Amino acid sequence: MNKISAIIVTFNPELERFKFVINSVSTQVNNLIIVDNGSSNIGDLKVMFNTDDFNGEIIENGKNLGIAEALNIGIEHAKQEGTEWVLTLDDDSICSNNFVQSALEIIDENPNQFAQISTNVQYSSARKNESNDTFTRIKLCITSGSILNVNAWEAVGKFNKELFIDYVDFDFCYRLDKAGYVTIRNNKSFIDHQLGEETKVNMFPFISRYKVVTYNYSPIRTYYYTRNRLYCIRKYCGFSQSIKQLLSLVRFNTKKLLYEKNKGKNIRAIMRGTIDSFKLK
Repeated sequence: MNKISAIIVTFNPELERFKFVINSVSTQVNNLIIVDNGSSNIGDLKVMFNTDDFNGEIIENGKNLGIAEALNIGIEHAKQEGTEWVLTLDDDSICSNNFVQSALEIIDENPNQFAQISTNVQYSSARKNESNDTFTRIKLCITSGSILNVNAWEAVGKFNKELFIDYVDFDFCYRLDKAGYVTIRNNKSFIDHQLGEETKVNMFPFISRYKVVTYNYSPIRTYYYTRNRLYCIRKYCGFSQSIKQLLSLVRFNTKKLLYEKNKGKNIRAIMRGTIDSFKLK
């Protein structure tokens, strides 16, 4: 029987939604580990966690170490407790019923074949993927909602803490693929996931028919997104894929500059992220 722990990284979580996150996963795993990155509401978080009598524990980092380092801390802790697989979650991602069991059935039916099992992701602006197949082989997936083999995580060098946030997951997936490990998507499960502060705005002034979706990342988040995406393009992508990724990044940042606030700060964040991407090895 495979032992599985859930690792949830928190940073100032919205407590009402976080209750749903906890309730959706606590009965599906052997152990629940919260790794807190210096939340200002850590006191309320601990009260909620203890009051509801969940089977788990909280690791307090005391400050924001980034998603990569927090995940590494949580997974290392789970490994010491004998966990073979970990489910990694953001503090706003709600799991579907039978999420873990459906993944464990895939693992049991295909022993030693997969290193990472992702899931369908349901955003407020997009439907989840639908497929008649039990699972689909993929190369890239987000960290939240992924069930990861602990041995594979260690073999490829864990999550890259230098990235801090954004593209931590894709960098890890690229390294898994390069090392010969297989990632799949479990088509029988999904998470309800939030992606920034999603806003729909008019593409053209005074014309409401055409809308664009923006996510209102802060300038510091824009910096990391730009820096880390450029780093991954340079390190892992071939020529044609690099062109596609660069055009996608340009579209993303252009939309941000046209339709979001803090234009001056975002311009500086994009420029600094571009320059600093070449400093990452």
